[in-house]
Amino acid sequence: MAVESATYINQLDATKPGATDLKSEGDDHLRLVKSAVKATFPNVTGAVTPTHTELNYVDGVTSAIQTQLDTKAPTASPTFTGTVALPSTTSIGPVSSTELGYLDGVTSAIQTQIDGKAPASLSTTKADIASPAFTGVPTAPTATAGTSTTQLATTAFVAATAFSSVLPGQTGNAGKYLTTDGTNASWAGGIATLSNLTQSQIGAVNMGLAVSAANPNKVYSIDSDRELILGNNGYCFVYSKAGNSIGSVVSWRSTAVSAFVALLIGTDKMLVVSCTTTAMEAVVLTFSGTAVTVGTPVATTLAGNISGSTINIQAVDTSYVIAYGRATSVSALRAITVSGTTPTVGTELALSGTTTIQASMAAVSTTVLLAVHTSSALLYATPVTVSGTTLTAGTLASTTSTSSAVSFPGLLASGRYAALYTNSGGTHGAIISVSGTTATISAVLLGSGTASFAVSGSQVIAGSSSNVNVLTDSSGTAVAGTAVALQVNSMTPVAVGSYLVGTFEGTTAEADVGFKISTSGNNPLVETYSIPTVGPYNSLSNPIRTSTKALGIGTEAQSIYWDGSAFSVVQSPAMNSTTRNANDNAIGWRFTLGYGTTQHVSRMELA
Repeated sequence: MAVESATYINQLDATKPGATDLKSEGDDHLRLVKSAVKATFPNVTGAVTPTHTELNYVDGVTSAIQTQLDTKAPTASPTFTGTVALPSTTSIGPVSSTELGYLDGVTSAIQTQIDGKAPASLSTTKADIASPAFTGVPTAPTATAGTSTTQLATTAFVAATAFSSVLPGQTGNAGKYLTTDGTNASWAGGIATLSNLTQSQIGAVNMGLAVSAANPNKVYSIDSDRELILGNNGYCFVYSKAGNSIGSVVSWRSTAVSAFVALLIGTDKMLVVSCTTTAMEAVVLTFSGTAVTVGTPVATTLAGNISGSTINIQAVDTSYVIAYGRATSVSALRAITVSGTTPTVGTELALSGTTTIQASMAAVSTTVLLAVHTSSALLYATPVTVSGTTLTAGTLASTTSTSSAVSFPGLLASGRYAALYTNSGGTHGAIISVSGTTATISAVLLGSGTASFAVSGSQVIAGSSSNVNVLTDSSGTAVAGTAVALQVNSMTPVAVGSYLVGTFEGTTAEADVGFKISTSGNNPLVETYSIPTVGPYNSLSNPIRTSTKALGIGTEAQSIYWDGSAFSVVQSPAMNSTTRNANDNAIGWRFTLGYGTTQHVSRMELA
């Protein structure tokens, strides 16, 4: 019978060779067995000593044993890596699993945290967080005067805060406020002192020359701390709010002027343009702290005397366009550029129409300016191309007007512009569109006054002391709401952010009703508010105001205050409106004329 075939041991047939197989085939069977053994154990080159029991331990192994062992830590002095997870019952030496659990939630070195609490033994010198009982003389930081929180009050804080005499009694003093003469506290009737109005008494300032009360000073922000005060006498100084101090008074023009304007054109640099009769002058002022350096002035002669006391200025990229009126019935523009501290003044561009009123302006782009002005017959909207000091008028638009007065709310959220002017039937509103250098106008009768206005998105709330209405830009078309008449004896409302507020003044010169005017759709919405009647005080006309608040400051010490949601009567410093000049809506200055060259100066700011 033929010899069986096999490559490995498991392929050998235990029944072979059979009893009837030829003896001559025995050597073949032996060679087959040896071949299968060697093929099955090809790498065995010596004695294999494990017992069958030990060899059976390999059963179930799925990969190289050494590779698996290399990933395990020894039980003696193991070194772990990564995140080690231990059973909840784990203990380390004498430290039990319960004690180890106390470490849960610790975020930094325990000893460092303990050392920061107090010295010595925890059991005898540590204070509990809840209701601690201190001994000795515990100390704490002293709070700033006026602090009203749960912070600890030290004896130093109490001493700085308390009155030197006992507080007056409470009975019968409802609605009054507490005042002091520096020694004794007492109650004052009915009017609260406005805590967010600060007044700085700066002192006497030598302005060099007596300043006209009609147009004494203008105030311009340099930055969040400093303000430039320009006098129409040609003198100026810088005020620092941080130090409540002023720098030296310097001369910025050698003569008094009838009209002037300034614009911040860079860090610590301001362009000032002024005029008296036909003598116009441009000069750059630079600032270092409260010191003022006056650059070289550039003079220009007008073709006719300046009209009025107002010059407007508008930045268009790196050019600065001024608008002014001449007594020769011309409304004109000029462009100015500045190199370093040297201005260059361009030639005059006379606008259309016969008028002495300066134009209102808005920058349409980095190369185009919109100028809006009126004559006694027309309202004009003129796009002007600005290239350095060169001005070129585009295609203007006009509409009928019966007055040279115009109010210019300017840019709306729609990207178009609004103007308020007078025509037959009363106040009209205009929506002005500019495409390239071509202007178009859509106008509508509002029937309200133009004494004040507030911009709310693509709408303008226009009002006077008698009525109010809303002008809406509807895709370039002017739409009027329904005018609402105000109560008789109402004062002209003032703009506070995106709405108007005002007061009704009664027959005893006591305002007892306040009102807020906002919008409801395309119509004005008038809401009324009560005001406590305490005594004579001023209306909200000529106010100090922010985007949400307004304080009417005049010659009386009591004023009306709108806090954004209600009216009240407050005690405030009196400030003559003819000498108040606003740096911005939140700030007012008072320049009290004295004898000779001295002015007394104070500043008020509504927070």
